[in-house]
Amino acid sequence: MRRGARVNADRQGGKGMRNAAVRGSYHWWRMLSRRAALALVAAALGGASPGIADGERALGEYLSAECVTCHQISGDYQGIPSIIGWPRESFIEIMNEYGDKTRSNPVMQTIASRLSVEEIAALAGYFGSLTTEASAK
Repeated sequence: MRRGARVNADRQGGKGMRNAAVRGSYHWWRMLSRRAALALVAAALGGASPGIADGERALGEYLSAECVTCHQISGDYQGIPSIIGWPRESFIEIMNEYGDKTRSNPVMQTIASRLSVEEIAALAGYFGSLTTEASAK
């Protein structure tokens, strides 16, 4: 790339677009397409079977290591809300909102924006299948 050249808008999040209206449209379409994709995945996975596949549960459990450093696996609330037992659709929607930066929490925005649609669905299935220790007793 030559010095001073503009970077592709996708790589720069639309900042390379000169017109503010075009930039706004770009972000709107990008957000809409991501939400539509997540909604389709949620519908497909949610309607397929009441449980989650073993492979998806294993992926969700593997990915959850980062989540449970803050969100207690026991379901305890110590300033950070529990995500144990959340409905799958709610989990996916909330993670999508963090990824689109419509919910404000810099840590969650960073984490959610790194996850793929499949990874979010796997996490949603895994955490949705868990019960808190208090409710299991």
